[in-house]
Amino acid sequence: MSGRRDQQITPTADPTLRPLVGRQPLLKVLGTTLKRSARKTFHLVELVGEPGVGKSRLVTEVAGRARELGMVTLAGRAAEFEQDAPFAAVVDALDDHLESQVGLLTRRLPLPEARLLSSVFPGLTVDLPQVPIPAGAGGARYRLHRAVRTLLEVLAESSGLTLLLDDVHWADEATIELLDYLVRHPPRGQVVITVAYRPAQVSARLRTALTQVPADQGTRVTVSPLSQKETEEFLGPGMSQAKRRRLYESSGGNPFYLEALSRAENGNGNPLSPITGDLAEDALRDVPDAVRSALQVELGQLSSKALLIAHAAAVVGDEFEPTAAAAAAELTDAEALTVLDELVARDVVRVAPTPGRFRFRHPLVRHTAYTSASAGWRMATHGRVAAYLQKLNAPAPQLARHVVRSAGFGDIDAVGVLTTAARSVAPRAPMTASYWLTQALRLLPDIPANTGERIQLLIELASAQGVSSQFTEARDTALDVLERLPAQAYPQRAMVAGHIYSKVERLLGRSVEARARLQRELRAVPADQLHHAGPLYLRLAVEATWSGENAEATRLLGEVPVDRVPSTIAYAVAALGPMPAIASGDGARGLELLGEADRVLATATATDLAPWLDAHTWLCFSDLLTGRYRNALPRFERVADIARNTGQNYILPPLLSGQAQAVAVLGDMDEAFTLIEEAIDVARVGGSPQSLALALGSRSMLLTWSGDHTEALRVAAEATQAGGDVPEWPSLRARVAEAIAVAYTGDLDESGPAEVCDLLESVQRDQPMLLILCETMAHLLAGANRWTEASGWAERAERVTDPALPINRTMADLVKAHALTGTDPVAAAELALHSAAVLEQAGLKLEAARARLRAGLAYAAAKDRVKALPELAAAAEAFAACKAKTLRAEALRATRRLGVRVAVPGGPKQSGPFGLSPRELEIARLVLDGHTNQQIAEKLFIGIRTVETHVSHVFTKLGVTSRASVGRVLGPALDAHDRG
Repeated sequence: MSGRRDQQITPTADPTLRPLVGRQPLLKVLGTTLKRSARKTFHLVELVGEPGVGKSRLVTEVAGRARELGMVTLAGRAAEFEQDAPFAAVVDALDDHLESQVGLLTRRLPLPEARLLSSVFPGLTVDLPQVPIPAGAGGARYRLHRAVRTLLEVLAESSGLTLLLDDVHWADEATIELLDYLVRHPPRGQVVITVAYRPAQVSARLRTALTQVPADQGTRVTVSPLSQKETEEFLGPGMSQAKRRRLYESSGGNPFYLEALSRAENGNGNPLSPITGDLAEDALRDVPDAVRSALQVELGQLSSKALLIAHAAAVVGDEFEPTAAAAAAELTDAEALTVLDELVARDVVRVAPTPGRFRFRHPLVRHTAYTSASAGWRMATHGRVAAYLQKLNAPAPQLARHVVRSAGFGDIDAVGVLTTAARSVAPRAPMTASYWLTQALRLLPDIPANTGERIQLLIELASAQGVSSQFTEARDTALDVLERLPAQAYPQRAMVAGHIYSKVERLLGRSVEARARLQRELRAVPADQLHHAGPLYLRLAVEATWSGENAEATRLLGEVPVDRVPSTIAYAVAALGPMPAIASGDGARGLELLGEADRVLATATATDLAPWLDAHTWLCFSDLLTGRYRNALPRFERVADIARNTGQNYILPPLLSGQAQAVAVLGDMDEAFTLIEEAIDVARVGGSPQSLALALGSRSMLLTWSGDHTEALRVAAEATQAGGDVPEWPSLRARVAEAIAVAYTGDLDESGPAEVCDLLESVQRDQPMLLILCETMAHLLAGANRWTEASGWAERAERVTDPALPINRTMADLVKAHALTGTDPVAAAELALHSAAVLEQAGLKLEAARARLRAGLAYAAAKDRVKALPELAAAAEAFAACKAKTLRAEALRATRRLGVRVAVPGGPKQSGPFGLSPRELEIARLVLDGHTNQQIAEKLFIGIRTVETHVSHVFTKLGVTSRASVGRVLGPALDAHDRG
């Protein structure tokens, strides 16, 4: 009843609207964008501007143009005083249209998705077959996002869809999460989403989400104030020049401010006088005082009953029905309708597109009407609206926003409403749920009679806070629960300490405090109650695994009585078991435990895995660390999907980082970058420094492999700063990434990489990372003919490699092949070819290509051109497929040195560095390789005089006078050129 309806119904022309002035260039851009969407692609339009600048008017214009193109056009907006209503703007836009299309949608949508959507959109509340929705704590939250995307695709099938969301700076967290999802996973088909917002008030998460839109899928339009000339046109000719100038100066060209000031002047008010009085909840602090005064003057000229209805309607909602406003104002329906005529005549409210409803002409008008009412009256009015809604059997979430503003301490009925509302939205909107639970606890007297209920609400609150990345709040709430729980409540204490408290403490970088609390709780459990301590043992084992205490982790897992604990804990024990063995260097035992975990988990459901996802994440990395990339990838995908479905965003950065590493090594660099960008976004929002260090370190590695070494070094520096000096896995991986980035920039000082290897080797947690660093250093040192140092890295690789792990053994052989090239290139080539065959069979395309490159370089060093060229060509082709630009360029340079002309990476170009033509660039490369003019002429089958002419041109363009200077000047630019 406070709800607002979608805008598919074509509104009648509004005679109160002033002419649209100064917006033709913007309308042209928006019209072009809509027409471009006819290509059946997704597009996001942002309308950005300050309050009152005209964004909403442009939204209306976009809607009209979309309808002219035959597109389904749905519009909604967020509201200032309804930010605790989940998905309010999206429901506002879609609900009525869904009600009219319910038959089609229930036929086209999968039944579980239709049922899930009906829990959010009242218009889809119909009888559907009872197809079960998949279980999982909070699972509806992310399944709903996918269901909405499917819904938009269905709505767009016939003629395209334009979804317009206004005032999204007031959007609730659930709506923001949905928009974030739709940006990262855009609907297929002709779908245009337009969002209008104030840049200074938009949330950080939404701002970050909107920056992820690819350039070809996004249009950002900044709506600026009118110029003085446009202001004069806006105000019209029936006003003196001096008055128009004064209004322009007072308004700054803002159309709404202009309108408010001119209305007040025409009403004989004094809009330029200062405001007096205390305006509660004042969100207009950035609005000029004169405009605020003008809005107050406008409302002050209403009759007493009209002002009462204006105040009451502002409490009811952004859009309202006359009967609701009458109930709020304690007037009869007939009185309310009469008074509404006055409000419409004064253009304070307007007839809404949906028959029988009204809305304020602008959110700022509603704000003024709301805040200018006295605080006590507003509180009582929210109570009257809540009572009215209860008579209509409105759902708890609709009641909650009024209850929370009207209920008094000790109102148990209000506690029940807020609790029910929180539980109903927690799977989809945990931030809103945590707010309502907080308010319920505020109202609930803290007396012995309410202890059980308070503890239960606190547990639910801590869970909602943790899921929504409110880690500090979740920790404090969990501590409150532990203080309140009886000492003998062993199952509940173990669950809260092991499953909530210690998890968020780690995410806050306070692992020492987390472990201390876990040990304290464990010591308090009697021997005959230890079967309740499974969560404590398991969480302590996780903490020991993080810090490399592998023997302790194994001991703790052995203490869990797996036959007496819930199956979820038994599954987690099996999942975590392999990692301590692998990290301690016992690969054979690790592989045995991996096989056991596969058997134990063969029948486990998503519900079984969800409570202990961090343990199952370690299982994913156990596959990765043993070289089982093909096994690891589907496991990563499954656990990440469960994390999204259950709202456990905190675990996504490590999951996505590991998944990105797997897909990159398996050859899909584009997918790897997509995954790692999501990991970084989630880590930044979540606020966990270790998660951020891990995600950034992984991105640095990808940038190095793809050839962007400058950016790789910058990202690695940020990663190591986030990780700090904590000797744990994320920070160590970040340091490995930094060492590799530094080496690829040409700094082959071995002390830094050696120190990082020593740290990582001390716990042997990550053999692949150790071997990647060893292989990088040996490869680069071999390229610099520093064979002795390369041999040192080969010896280190041999020392750290577990012979029970075939892929790791093969990588160590590749490191040895790099070093061996200087003394026995034929043996090096054969060893590299053997490595390539093993890696190719395992599907590790990137690593196999590195082995092929080494084989080609070794054969070239052995002067065996016939064997070298096929290996170099195969390596170059594989690197191109993997998007590894630098390594491809190296393979091509080696091919050219063997006298074969090959295309420059990135395709033909008009000119090279310093304006060199393709032929000049080709000859300059041969000069760099030490060829004489005669040798160049013979290689290229051209005359010696032609070569001399080209060399002269090269010298002139480079500004050098000798062949020796060519490398100094051209070398750095040539590297960048080859990288594309």
